[in-house]
Amino acid sequence: MIRSFLNVGTEDIFNRVGSKEARFTCPKKIWSVAQRKLDQLNAVVSLNSLRVPPGNKLEALKGNRQGQYSIRINDQFRICFTWTPDGPERVEISDYHLGSLIWALLILGCVIERSRRTWFVSLPMGRQPTLEKCSKKSS
Repeated sequence: MIRSFLNVGTEDIFNRVGSKEARFTCPKKIWSVAQRKLDQLNAVVSLNSLRVPPGNKLEALKGNRQGQYSIRINDQFRICFTWTPDGPERVEISDYHLGSLIWALLILGCVIERSRRTWFVSLPMGRQPTLEKCSKKSS
């Protein structure tokens, strides 16, 4: 049984509530798949039972998400969670690729805000944006 959700949007999708938070969490066209996977996560008693079906692609996460696991909704979105003896906790639907970019910006000290479908990134005080050109080394 799911012990907790990391955000309201994921919880609303699980509870079949079409809230603004749910719409910001992931596209409505994948809600039925997300709900089915969340229902499966809610019913499991062991982490290994999430290996079936193989399309879940259960994996232990690394880096800033070490200690978490994920199952796939599709190529872009994942359900990420922490596994405890009592079941999954801190369950969230995550835009996996965008999440990596956001973490990189946060590490750089950027402030990230979201308004509807627009993201705003503010650089830390005193930092100037720079673009570094990559060059291929000649042999």
